[in-house]
Amino acid sequence: MRTLKLIEFVYLASYVIISSQLIYYLLVKSDALELIAIDNFMELRKTIDPIFKKRLSFVYYACLGLNIVLLVMHRDDLFSVYYAALFVAFLCLVADLLIAVKGNIPVNNHITNYFRGSIEYNWKALRKDWLNYITWRGIANFIGILSLIAG
Repeated sequence: MRTLKLIEFVYLASYVIISSQLIYYLLVKSDALELIAIDNFMELRKTIDPIFKKRLSFVYYACLGLNIVLLVMHRDDLFSVYYAALFVAFLCLVADLLIAVKGNIPVNNHITNYFRGSIEYNWKALRKDWLNYITWRGIANFIGILSLIAG
């Protein structure tokens, strides 16, 4: 029983860490990032992205793994509110990761090649795409964390 509670606690803590940064983007930072000069946006992303990758990659995969463990451990409660909440949170986390892998990461790879005055890409369109992906990831994580709170 203690092991299960510890797994649930670590899982919830990891989900909070993931969702809090994306909800922050959703509620505040995306609007601010849309207003700053493109050179500043690109430099900011180039600086932040390696730190995010280093610190959050483990948290994402740990959260996903713990979610799967909890779904398996609670398989006898398939029709409970708690199981439904876990499953919704799982789907939201998978959606977040898919959007990140298919959307944000390819845009981040372009951003790493950016230099001031570069005209290789339409940088404003890339910023808009990046912010749109972050918005959808924030929405997915907001739904996921709400389902965990409700469950």
